[in-house]
Amino acid sequence: MLFILSTCANVDAQQRNKKKKKRSAKTHVVKKAIVQQPLTASDKAHLSNGFFKVTVIDKRGLDGCRFLLKLEDHSTLEPIGLDEKFLVAGKKIWVKFAVAKNAMSVCMSGTPVNISAAESVE
Repeated sequence: MLFILSTCANVDAQQRNKKKKKRSAKTHVVKKAIVQQPLTASDKAHLSNGFFKVTVIDKRGLDGCRFLLKLEDHSTLEPIGLDEKFLVAGKKIWVKFAVAKNAMSVCMSGTPVNISAAESVE
């Protein structure tokens, strides 16, 4: 009886160790993916002034959507008041924004935001 209990405990410990190894392997991959390029002086200046670097995404193929902005953390914004010259798919730009309160979204693919300033990334 004691032999059976010790065997079960040993198998359970081995299974926990396997799960722990799998979790640490996934964590390693995620940490590796987050590594970014060093910040330039221009990047630091923009970030310190409240700008966010985004990529313009063309979603006109979806009902009610136009252009969206994708942040570096992959969250999506639905811009209100962004100058037409920045609406080019794949373009990287700096934007300052505030979440639009009481704004309705037909697209429903991102957070509606009021753009207060925008600049091209050099």
